[in-house]
Amino acid sequence: MAPTSSAKRTMHIPHLLWCWPWNHSMNPHYDIGRAESTAWVRSFKADAPDSIDTSLLLALGLPRADKDTFRMGCDLLILMLYFDDIIEVDLIDEHEARLLADIIVDGLQNPDKARPVGEWIGGEMARQIGERVIRLFNPTSRIRFINAFEAYCDAAVQEAADQTVERIHNIQSYMEIRRGTIATRVLFSLLEVGMDLPEDVWSRKEIETLRCTAIDLIIIGNDIYSYNKEQAHGETHNLVVVAMNELKMNLDETVSWMSDLNNKLVREFLTTYNVLRRSELYTQVGWYVEGLGNWVRGIDAFSFKSERYFGTRESELEKGGIIELLPEGSTRMTCPSIR
Repeated sequence: MAPTSSAKRTMHIPHLLWCWPWNHSMNPHYDIGRAESTAWVRSFKADAPDSIDTSLLLALGLPRADKDTFRMGCDLLILMLYFDDIIEVDLIDEHEARLLADIIVDGLQNPDKARPVGEWIGGEMARQIGERVIRLFNPTSRIRFINAFEAYCDAAVQEAADQTVERIHNIQSYMEIRRGTIATRVLFSLLEVGMDLPEDVWSRKEIETLRCTAIDLIIIGNDIYSYNKEQAHGETHNLVVVAMNELKMNLDETVSWMSDLNNKLVREFLTTYNVLRRSELYTQVGWYVEGLGNWVRGIDAFSFKSERYFGTRESELEKGGIIELLPEGSTRMTCPSIR
């Protein structure tokens, strides 16, 4: 009988934001916002999803948001997490996902309309959030928020369709759908509360470049950090898996390729930002573009501070390191760092 190999399978975690000029900070409304959001969920006789601390994500991503915006964002993320979990955990099909998506969007768009008796609780959650959206956003920003949320729902429905037929994406098609399912445009829209950004300013090429680059940076970081947990569960909706399959590279080569792509995107973001920073346009969009920088940093910091992927090894891994891969089928949530 051949001897069983005891070699450990490892993965390099790169320090992706080593030159990112935005430092992470916490929103001062985190504690009270989290408590109130948890109570809000329980008012529906439901438990807050325990797979992610949505309030911590908001606190790191929106460190300067006021209490009302922060609280609305916490509730919004819980609603989105419920929807995501139904698609990814319950493995519903495209038709079922579309029905739920339509319920949520209708609730957000029509907060004055009573929800049908017996409807999924996501409809009433969305309706109540929609009431606050009207109070917090100006009409133009509200339209952009709703459009971003609809696009996120459409991407989630497509993900449900893909998983039903076990579709294997290439890099291009994966990034197209991932840019929707990661829901960052919904999160970015929260920056517009209290702002009056005309459409011709909001849609400027340089602003869209910053948005698109920030989204791709967040995807790369999230997919590298989450890969270990997801590979143990056999999940394939991850850029690491997609790139390994298409480019015929091993894990180390793929992470290196993604790190190089990340560095290119960082340079693109900072070059565009620095030009914008010296222009007159910055007086109109400064709060928004600084917020984009905060979101990239905040989501990256959340991956470590939430203990979602790396347990209590934040200080060891936030600036890079080597981890041991979890065995296939493992129910452990985290893995040991070995360097």
